[in-house]
Amino acid sequence: ENPYYRKCSLGLDFDTYNLFRDNVVCEGFIIPQQNEDDFRLNKTALRKEVTGIAVKMKRINGNSVALETDSRGARDTYTDVGRSDDSADWIEPVVNTALKYGIVSSERNTFEGDRAVTRSEAYAMVMKSVCIDVTNKDASDWRRHVHALALEKGLTVKTWDSFSPNRPILRQELFALASRAADWAERTGGCDPKPEYCFVKE
Repeated sequence: ENPYYRKCSLGLDFDTYNLFRDNVVCEGFIIPQQNEDDFRLNKTALRKEVTGIAVKMKRINGNSVALETDSRGARDTYTDVGRSDDSADWIEPVVNTALKYGIVSSERNTFEGDRAVTRSEAYAMVMKSVCIDVTNKDASDWRRHVHALALEKGLTVKTWDSFSPNRPILRQELFALASRAADWAERTGGCDPKPEYCFVKE
């Protein structure tokens, strides 16, 4: 059995979406609230929300990463960032940072911040933020590979048949995913593997 990090793990088993949400809020992963719908858990999560949470989860040496304020990266990559009236000020540095750390892809020319995100997309972005490598050039279906990794890491309990990879992810599901991924990173070291003396074997 693989060793895992215990010392600073929260050690909490959240069994309701409200508690997952509270954990995400406590960790500071929530993006700036835009309107009263932000905590309606049964609403579809938008790409800008998922990206914002994934960026806020990103840690290097245990510290949150600084937002990239140079907007050239986002504007050079995406034609719809910083050029529309509905592009909030916070989006550009978040997208710049997501690009820098490979959380979002630079292979597309639009960001589509207000588009609903599928479950597979959300899982891939959050997993990248905690340094779970979701790339597999040999995988015939990247969504199946993401699901298999999520199952292995304890980020989901759903089988492939019930995972619904193309269905838009709800905020309550996103909060649960973010909470589980943060706990996984704490237990394992995530992006910053812990020294051997910090681990115990089950």
